Amino acid sequence: MARQSKKDPYEVTQEEYEGLSPRDVLQQKMAYYDKRARKVAGAIIHLIKQQDKNRADLLVMLHRDMMKFDVLAIDCATRLAPYTHAKLQSMEIKREETHTFVVRVPEVVKNTTDWLEKCRDNAKIIELTPEQAQIEKESINGKPN
Repeated sequence: MARQSKKDPYEVTQEEYEGLSPRDVLQQKMAYYDKRARKVAGAIIHLIKQQDKNRADLLVMLHRDMMKFDVLAIDCATRLAPYTHAKLQSMEIKREETHTFVVRVPEVVKNTTDWLEKCRDNAKIIELTPEQAQIEKESINGKPN
């Protein structure tokens, strides 16, 4: 009687490869490594519940495996992100728009004395106490009161 060999679970036929996109491969690998990490985590929990102190070396080895599988799953997820999530970024939109408006520009004054004479009629005198003056000065300079 001829012995039938089992198909290698990691063997992929050419037809299977042709139908796979990079996104498909990354999703499969991410799921595979995440599942492996969860299985190892389950084994760790089982050993801890047994409270067998002689298995500390096995716990360390399993923890390393779990971390390795987690890192591989996260790496796949990172590489998969551009395929599944839109990349958001700001874009500069250049367009030329013309806005017309009128501005009344003050007259050019040769010195401050002339300017003060012209503004005197519209100026208001504000009297402040020394404390109010200090508060105003600090608010202008950006210092706390």
